[in-house]
Amino acid sequence: MTQPSQSSDTLDVRISPVGLDGILGLPLPAEGIVLFAHGSGSGRFSPRNNYVAAALRRGRAGNIVV
Repeated sequence: MTQPSQSSDTLDVRISPVGLDGILGLPLPAEGIVLFAHGSGSGRFSPRNNYVAAALRRGRAGNIVV
């Protein structure tokens, strides 16, 4: 199930079957997609990860931050 997140151009998603939560950002039209798999001390709510994700969307690259 997906739900709108706080930003109008992203969605909260759950990746099955493992139940991995993430944020999907998909500009239209997208020219590619990037998956952020964070390390220790970081996550999908990290301001740094979301800054990079927003810059990628401006460049027409979709992304999933998990």
